[in-house]
Amino acid sequence: IRDRRWETSAQTNVGLDVSVLDSRVNVTFDFYNIKTKDLYMSKNISMTSGFSSILANAGSIVNRGVELGVNTTPVKTQNFQWDLGFNYTYNKSEITDLGTWSNKEGRYKNGNTLYELGRPLGTWIMPYYAGVSPANGMPVFYDNYGQLTTDINQAYMADHLGTYEVPVFGGITTRLRYKGVQLDAQFTYAYHYTVMNCQRWYMDNHKFNGNKPVRMLRMWMKEGDVTDVPAFRDGIQPSPMASQFLEDASYLRLKTVQIGYTLPARVLSRLHISKLRIYFAAQNLFTWTAYSGYDPEVSQSESATQMGIDWGTYPNVRTVVVGLNLTF
Repeated sequence: IRDRRWETSAQTNVGLDVSVLDSRVNVTFDFYNIKTKDLYMSKNISMTSGFSSILANAGSIVNRGVELGVNTTPVKTQNFQWDLGFNYTYNKSEITDLGTWSNKEGRYKNGNTLYELGRPLGTWIMPYYAGVSPANGMPVFYDNYGQLTTDINQAYMADHLGTYEVPVFGGITTRLRYKGVQLDAQFTYAYHYTVMNCQRWYMDNHKFNGNKPVRMLRMWMKEGDVTDVPAFRDGIQPSPMASQFLEDASYLRLKTVQIGYTLPARVLSRLHISKLRIYFAAQNLFTWTAYSGYDPEVSQSESATQMGIDWGTYPNVRTVVVGLNLTF
């Protein structure tokens, strides 16, 4: 512990702000370059120590990217106004030093995560899954020569499977106002990152007790069956930890939405009320994604450098509220 040091960063930012059309169009652009050294990284160690891993200062990384924000008012009249906003962030990380952890190829493997000079943080490395053999129902992998094998120990350790770091993310906001009616909505999005769906690994394993998903009905049963679910019999690991559990977790989410109506002052004055507003609000109402887990936005891990692993983490809660604001 006495050898640990604080991570330190040096940051450069260049920005530009533009406002035109009587402030109805506002644009903010930033470029950043962040160099971090003495990066905390997780390393697996022998369990004879009483621990499975340690955190140590072992690397340096550069994060560079752009942030773009656009806020506009496309329509503005006496009774109607539409405001629209959009923000976009692109980040690229690059490992620049691994210290004494680096091998002669400039890489270090920790579990299913690869740290390699020139690569982004969070690169996956796993046995390359090829599917299920129609002949015998066994899981099949690609080996180092592109041939098929049923031996996971001979499988090619693929390192082109993406990263759990999110390179592109942002949001969209909109507001529509017409007299006493107002609609506000916020969308968030993330693109081109990969999550290990370990919930599937557990659910797809016939050897674990508990309820099973409907897809298990596609299990290989006889020679010639073409399926993605291996056979269930002694001598077969039906759920090998390999690349089939890595999923694209890109998503678009309606994060918040609220619609409300405020009664006109002329009506309220007769009732001796200063303000009366009725509204409907919701959070996490809809999510569009190809990810098969509960929620593409969450993952579970004790270490910040071992993220992107989903063990069935509790998802973001969907809430719906109907309310009344009343002021006398």
